[in-house]
Amino acid sequence: MLPAWTRIPPFRRTTPTPTRETRSRPPPSQVPPHPPPTDTASSAPIHSSASPPTASAPSAAPPSSSLREPTLANADPAYLLTLRSGLSFVLNGILLLIVTTITFTVLALALTSTGNAVTLVLEGALIIVSGIILFGYWKFTTPDPSQVALETTRSARATIRLVVAAQAVIAVAGFILELIGTSLSTPPAPGAPGPTLNLAEILSNVLMVIGVVFWVIQFFAVMRYTRWLATRVPDFLIVKRAKGYMWFLPLIYVLGAACVGLGPLFALILYWNLLDRLRKHVKSIIKDGVHAPLKNMPLADV
Repeated sequence: MLPAWTRIPPFRRTTPTPTRETRSRPPPSQVPPHPPPTDTASSAPIHSSASPPTASAPSAAPPSSSLREPTLANADPAYLLTLRSGLSFVLNGILLLIVTTITFTVLALALTSTGNAVTLVLEGALIIVSGIILFGYWKFTTPDPSQVALETTRSARATIRLVVAAQAVIAVAGFILELIGTSLSTPPAPGAPGPTLNLAEILSNVLMVIGVVFWVIQFFAVMRYTRWLATRVPDFLIVKRAKGYMWFLPLIYVLGAACVGLGPLFALILYWNLLDRLRKHVKSIIKDGVHAPLKNMPLADV
């Protein structure tokens, strides 16, 4: 028999004493099974090193030049018709201005006895011709619906319109004052150096000076506006000439008028040719959808 301290007590199945925590725990049969944990990293699609993952959407392409500077070929047809009409009024008005000035100058030299009457008729005819030209500039600077939101309030187009409106008022007011001044003028007294100007004639001369200032402002604004339109053709010959004409035309106008007398006529011809080249492009775009095939054009649209 084994000693007492080496005896192994008989195996008895004991039940643990239930505690408060175990009493509230539901039996194993009533515990809902938990879903197996999902590995988000393993659920993602695995790409082999041989075939790299492709992007879900293609990368955005750089904006084309047509989005940065819309061409006239993509402009509204109604706007193009207005643009062509405005250029036609301006160019035809310039031709009428040249013909009218030459005609009445010859008449004034031939009919010296009726100098004042010829001068008034000439001024009346110039008012009508100037009205045609100003109306053409107004239509020429009609806002493009696709560009109104992008231009600033100090744009060349807006400047031209303000100056044109001011010039129209000055021309009419100056002509009325000229008529009043002529009717109130009196012949000079014997021994006087010349006739005395009345108030109406003085105001007419002041308006004439203001009109010249506005005409200079309009000229520079038209050159800038024409250069901007030429970039939308695109015709970089017009761009280059418009930039150079901003100083060249005033130079030959002043020097030519002082030396030869034909400077203004020569400057007007160069100015007319520049705008006529732009009109040819507008006509071609309206008819065929592309610019006119003129000389010194770019090989491809940019």
